[in-house]
Amino acid sequence: QPTGPDDFDTSAVPEQYLQSDQEAHRQVVGLIKGTPVWASPSGSVGAVPDNIQLPFDDPQNYYGAFVMRLVRYYSAIGIHDWIIMNEPDVRDGEGVVEFQGDVHDYYNMLKVAYLAAKSVDPQAHIQIAGTTWWTDWVNRRVSYIYRLLGVISTDPHAAENHWYFDGISLH
Repeated sequence: QPTGPDDFDTSAVPEQYLQSDQEAHRQVVGLIKGTPVWASPSGSVGAVPDNIQLPFDDPQNYYGAFVMRLVRYYSAIGIHDWIIMNEPDVRDGEGVVEFQGDVHDYYNMLKVAYLAAKSVDPQAHIQIAGTTWWTDWVNRRVSYIYRLLGVISTDPHAAENHWYFDGISLH
């Protein structure tokens, strides 16, 4: 989505690559990461998307709309597995920061992605982002996964929605 919510460019991964991978019986997993510069006040690709707190299917929740469009498009060609973000646990001074939000912001993104993906592809498999684990260990913090599960556990609808994930990515 280079210039706005109506853009949808799939040229980064040519479909012939995806087709040859599927013909070779390789599992293709999509990694959804980065925020378009137009979708956050800071213009940073690591920023929390605007309106992430809105319901996933609210047209002003650009992230939810993007995930629905992305998953709908790729599920039609047999791709159903998605990882939501990468290393959301790394903070300033600890390495490359790919996500500038906190654990509550990541929970909102995970929840929106899960609900959006499942709404258009019931076969969608949503994975929690891979974490470095060592940044928490070195900084004597509770593991990011435990902190995230703690946040999810406060959501009264989490259990009926499989806690908003189907798997955990490990690094």
